[in-house]
Amino acid sequence: MEYVLFVAILLAITASIAGSLNLSMGLGGIPLLGHFAFPLVGAYVIALSSARLGLPSLLGLCLAPWVGALAAILFLWPCSNLNPERVALATIAIALLMQSVLDNWTQVTNGPYGIDNVPSLAFGGSPLTNNAIAAFTYALLTILGLNRIRHSQFGRLLTAHRDNPLLLAFWGRRSSVLVSRAVLLSAAWAAIGGALYATFIGYVSPNSYTFNSLLLVVVMVFLGGRGTLWGPALGATVVTLLFEMMRFLGLPSSISAQIQLILCGIILLALVVVRPHGILGRRLQS
Repeated sequence: MEYVLFVAILLAITASIAGSLNLSMGLGGIPLLGHFAFPLVGAYVIALSSARLGLPSLLGLCLAPWVGALAAILFLWPCSNLNPERVALATIAIALLMQSVLDNWTQVTNGPYGIDNVPSLAFGGSPLTNNAIAAFTYALLTILGLNRIRHSQFGRLLTAHRDNPLLLAFWGRRSSVLVSRAVLLSAAWAAIGGALYATFIGYVSPNSYTFNSLLLVVVMVFLGGRGTLWGPALGATVVTLLFEMMRFLGLPSSISAQIQLILCGIILLALVVVRPHGILGRRLQS
């Protein structure tokens, strides 16, 4: 029973982080390939504030989205005048730079060894129950928030930016403002997911979220259907359960990780050929 709850918590956090990427990349078509830096920032915020400074974990959880949004400003500033292809490369470079800082700033982050003994959230129950309450609440708020955004004027303008930027300019809307708002919201929400993951696992290191982690999330978003409400949750469920089933094969962790990357490539290739709009996505009409 504890294993099932463990997988459910992991699934809720992963699906919500995929939902945060769905806001920027799915609805807005923004190639934010440095997105993995935001949950990493959130994880370190709660680890440093609670494990190092002794502050309550709830306070660290409240600080995580604000620091995540500040980190997003580092992405927006140099990318404001770049085309989408260069934005993708620039965001990867900035995210890798941030990861390198965390890896080498040993006096604060303990370098590649990371920070352990990150305390769990305290709601009065057991640590596993507290993590379950936090993760499921986070997932529920993700669904409700995405649903509200999709049906708002902001969400419709984001979709227009993705599908027809020229039409958006014809309407007199500045795409830079839309992109900035989407990236800030996406970063803040992903940072919360990283913070919850750190309290759940009790440990964070620069390798907790890497570019390979982003590939998994991208597969989840595109498998379920980018820009849809339930697509990221469905994609996260399929990918997470598939990878959890691999645990029972008894493979070494190094081989298992390589097989996961191969499966991600196969899934993406199959999506491009068979169903490019995802399982729940609808084919765009010309």
